[in-house]
Amino acid sequence: MTTPDIGHMVADGLTKPLPLYNHATIHNGIVYISAIQGFVPGTVEFPSTDPGDEARQVLANLKVVLDQAGSSLAHVLKITVLMTDMTYFSKINDAINEAFPVDPPARSSISVNELPKQAKVAIEAIAAVCT
Repeated sequence: MTTPDIGHMVADGLTKPLPLYNHATIHNGIVYISAIQGFVPGTVEFPSTDPGDEARQVLANLKVVLDQAGSSLAHVLKITVLMTDMTYFSKINDAINEAFPVDPPARSSISVNELPKQAKVAIEAIAAVCT
């Protein structure tokens, strides 16, 4: 069933998600972004084996989704960081701090057993649409 005031989007230029998945859902001026991975756009490859580099690619991909949804990194309200090993925390945290140097969003960091395609990190986000 389709609800007219709820929009679903797959961002142009990024690796396409699996069927019936989308990059984001938009409702009432809020963008709910699925767990974004650090794939080099159009591939299922990561930029390197370094978790910090992978996190930077995640954040670049997140920015693409936000821009196409009418939002921006400055409008992110909350992120949930999923990582497969807490020893990656420092490198991932550095990448996040680079992306959000002032007034960072609320943040949760969670260690998970595994992510698809052997990813080290994925980030979900909630953001306000720019007005």
